[in-house]
Amino acid sequence: MSTIGVGQSGFVALIPLIADRVGLGPGAIGFAVALGSLAFLVAAPIWGHRGERIGRARLMRRLGLVALASHLAVIAVMAVPPAPPLAALGALCAARFAYGVAGAGMMPTAQAWIAGTTAPEARPAALARLSAGLGTGRILGSLAAIASPLHPLAPFALMAASTASVALVPRSAAPAGPAGSAATAQPQPPLSLRDLWPVIAIGFLLTVCFGQIQVTLGPFLQVVLNTTPADATATTGWLLALVAIAMIATQMLVVPRLRLGPHGSVVAGAATVCAGTAAILASGTVWEIAAGLALAGAGTALATPGYTAWLTGRVERAAQGRATGWLASAHVGGQGIGALTGGLAFELWPALPFLDCAIIAGLVALIAAWMGRARRHTPRGQSG
Repeated sequence: MSTIGVGQSGFVALIPLIADRVGLGPGAIGFAVALGSLAFLVAAPIWGHRGERIGRARLMRRLGLVALASHLAVIAVMAVPPAPPLAALGALCAARFAYGVAGAGMMPTAQAWIAGTTAPEARPAALARLSAGLGTGRILGSLAAIASPLHPLAPFALMAASTASVALVPRSAAPAGPAGSAATAQPQPPLSLRDLWPVIAIGFLLTVCFGQIQVTLGPFLQVVLNTTPADATATTGWLLALVAIAMIATQMLVVPRLRLGPHGSVVAGAATVCAGTAAILASGTVWEIAAGLALAGAGTALATPGYTAWLTGRVERAAQGRATGWLASAHVGGQGIGALTGGLAFELWPALPFLDCAIIAGLVALIAAWMGRARRHTPRGQSG
């Protein structure tokens, strides 16, 4: 999953270089990024379904080739003499659209693969390691920009090389059905969104929280710390890096040692997000804000594999790819809604986005606890 993270954060970090080389403004390049996000939103459920039919290993390798082609297209745009702005924009949009389509398939396919090959009690830890790989890739993608002084195309070559990790996908993996390739001839089990939407809604709401924090953190620091835009930007950078490290450490070191189960992980994670954002509201120094952010990041890292395991446990194995595809779309939608609502809330009151997050995360913790309690009191065979 690191290759997805590299392509996501690496391209964003290199926007100034791309703008300088191809003669496009940040707004035009931002449109290409948004188009890639839209492709991810639409394609994730589709790829989840296809992975169940043609085999997850085969689909992962094919999507890796699509991701590689998208990186090579960007390199071509950067390498040739300056093209007409419309042509350059079209090429970048096509490349990011292709990358969004590829990334949309890799994540839910890998999640469903893990869910179908691990025991329910081991599933949250396995999914946490997958999320840690994505987070590590995002950090590496941002660091790829450091290679730009060596050659303007060096970061893009590193991003393209990251797709080689897809070659490590085992070739022996069978399609999701119980009879290997014969499963493609069997009818697909029904997938009821009515049974899944409560868990998908939990993932959506927690992602809205994270989106609000990301988009308003810089302006919030500028107001609370009474600092300049440049200092606030630099502080935001290292604080977000700290959050990423806290999330990876939680996913790799904490989640595998916990025995909370999917429901317990969601409750504990959402409660931790609530505590972290509440701590930010009470903070007056950058170090107090850093502690609150790290706590909120750790809570997100704890809750995400929990509700993913919870979701996959509510459907048959052959439908897990479609379920995780819908969850991936909910994540992308949550990021977008979080950015929009966070910006609007900040205009009303700089601390309002963080208060929103504390309230939402607290409600999610209560709802997840109630759902877990109701499930324990439901006769076996009637629970989802």
